[in-house]
Amino acid sequence: MYHYTECGLKDVWLLNGFKEVSTPYGKATSIERAEQLDQAIASLLVQKASKLKGSEFRFLRKQLGQSQVSIAQAWGISHETVAKWERTGNLPAMADRFIRAYWKEVREGNAHIVALLERLAHADAASNNQDHPERLVLKETRAGWRKAA
Repeated sequence: MYHYTECGLKDVWLLNGFKEVSTPYGKATSIERAEQLDQAIASLLVQKASKLKGSEFRFLRKQLGQSQVSIAQAWGISHETVAKWERTGNLPAMADRFIRAYWKEVREGNAHIVALLERLAHADAASNNQDHPERLVLKETRAGWRKAA
């Protein structure tokens, strides 16, 4: 078996799908289809019954191609909070649930949740830069109430 620590997780072991190769610097291990392996690990993390560890949260975040800053902006929290979760493993239940749901939606190709999070992050930034709150102006039409132009 091979202890696959390169993924950043302590508890991943491979039965096969790897080989030892000689390099000018000594022996090295070559992982076959490493990207698929990382997707399989992420899928198992999302499905596991117990709470995610900080390193597992980090692994899923990286699989999503997100930085601590981008997750923090999308979720309306500080990047220091995300860093603390990853460092200490003390994740709130909402973070655990949301990263799993987010990974699943992105993996299944649901662009709507990604677009929603981007809109919310931009809305937060815009509201922080305004002295006046955004007005909701509506008008009644035959089809019902709608946002006015």
